[in-house]
Amino acid sequence: MTILPKLNHGKPVWKINYSLLGKQKRKFFKRSPELGLNCPGRAQAEKFAEQWANSFGSARAKVSMKPVDFEVMFQIWQKIRELEMTTPEVMEILARQGGKRILLADAMDQFLKELRALEVSKWYQKTIKSTLKQFCDMFPGRRVDELMLCDIQRWRDEGQYRSASRRTRLNDIKTFYKHAVIARWTRENPCKGVKAPRVILGSPGILTPKQGAKLLRVAFRRDRAMCCWLALALFCGIRPKELSKITWENVRINQGLVEVSAAMSKTARRRIVSIPPNAVAWLRLTGQLPLRNTGKRFARLRRQAGLFENWPHDAMRHSAATYLYALTDDAKYVAKQMGHNVDTLLRNYNSLRTKNGLLVTKELAKGYFEIRPNC
Repeated sequence: MTILPKLNHGKPVWKINYSLLGKQKRKFFKRSPELGLNCPGRAQAEKFAEQWANSFGSARAKVSMKPVDFEVMFQIWQKIRELEMTTPEVMEILARQGGKRILLADAMDQFLKELRALEVSKWYQKTIKSTLKQFCDMFPGRRVDELMLCDIQRWRDEGQYRSASRRTRLNDIKTFYKHAVIARWTRENPCKGVKAPRVILGSPGILTPKQGAKLLRVAFRRDRAMCCWLALALFCGIRPKELSKITWENVRINQGLVEVSAAMSKTARRRIVSIPPNAVAWLRLTGQLPLRNTGKRFARLRRQAGLFENWPHDAMRHSAATYLYALTDDAKYVAKQMGHNVDTLLRNYNSLRTKNGLLVTKELAKGYFEIRPNC
């Protein structure tokens, strides 16, 4: 690369001739004839020649790159120099604005690993893992940053799912993509603008007092250890998943209370639940809680009681909340017992009739909370 004194449109300049990818290039710098080699333009020309030689003069031999891409790269480098930015600064901007190219399957594994590190409940991990696996299977070989709004909408409408299930599945994907944006796997969240399906909630299914009594009678005869488990579910509204973690040390019969710690609770919030007198009577039968195979034992008792078919979803918890609200007419107290807010109680746990049409009255609620071992 040579630096020569020339005239450019009649003006004195320092001219540099150099070759880039087989093409002849030239660059001009202002020249002052009076100062000769000591003029600022000469120093600028020498600096450019040195930088080009050190940064790009031999780079073509070291990097396998198409000629067009290499020329674009050189132009980018020139622009960076004009802006007086350093390479680390540019890299930081690119990392902040751009996403890492990562496949959906790999992103899913990293996301689930993050949930485990945060000690999210195993039940939630299992649920969202199932959703994400189906999502990855629908878009095999795709990257996180490739999916668009139309893809998420297609996922939302895929399969013969009810509106509530489609909403839950969509929420799982939204949670995943919120994390993806934070992790810089993608710049944009394709879930923005995707409307959730409208869910019209029906009346919650609850048991009649006769059905609750029948279930407990069968347990008393066939599997007495399950009586305590059923009493806490039927009369205190404690979830089966929470009961699987509760030990007898959490049950304080003399005080009429049971502690559901944050680690046991579905919502990760500690709550103290009052035990009604009839439930205390059932708890005193064995003074212990079954710790193994409660799901299978519960299903067997329902079959033996003739209550297995058409069992309402979350029937015991819904029954406890509905009858307690009918008995006390105190939504705030019942919501505290259940571990959620009043709006959730009135929306999801307040039934007017049983499945066979019985009107939920205060008298019916009294009958429900009078179910005792001698019934």
